[in-house]
Amino acid sequence: MTNVYTSEKLSNIAFVVLEQFVKNSNLPIKKCQYCDRYFIPSVRQDELYCDLPNEDGKLCREKGAKQTYKQNLEKIPALLEYRKAYQKKFMEVARSDNNKKLKKDFDSWKKTAQGKIRDYKQGKVTEDELYKWMIENK
Repeated sequence: MTNVYTSEKLSNIAFVVLEQFVKNSNLPIKKCQYCDRYFIPSVRQDELYCDLPNEDGKLCREKGAKQTYKQNLEKIPALLEYRKAYQKKFMEVARSDNNKKLKKDFDSWKKTAQGKIRDYKQGKVTEDELYKWMIENK
C-alpha cells in the first residue's frame, strides 16, 4: 500500500518529502565532502561524495576522490614513492614484449607493496618503516 500525494504548492511537496525522510531511517542524509551539499547515498551507505555535477560538469564523486588521493600523496611521502615505483614498473612491463618474468615480478612486488600500505593504514607499520621499505624495494 502506498500513499499518493498531489499538490500544486512546492512547499507542500517539500514537506511530504521531508516527512518521508524522517520516517524512513534507512535513508541517511550525508554531506558531500567536496561541495558541502546534502545528498542521499545512491549505492553504499558510506559514500563520501555526491553524484551532483559541479561548475565544470564533473561529478563530486570523480573530483573528490582525485583530490583526496592527491592530498594523500602530498602528505605521505611513502605513498608518493609507491606511486612513482608503480608507474615505472608498470611502464617497463607494458613496453616489454610479453616478458612473463617481468610481469610476474611486477605482480609480486605490487601485491607486497599494497600489503605494506594496508599494514600502514591499519597502524601495524609506521610511516617511516613504509617509506624505508618503498625506497629499498623500488
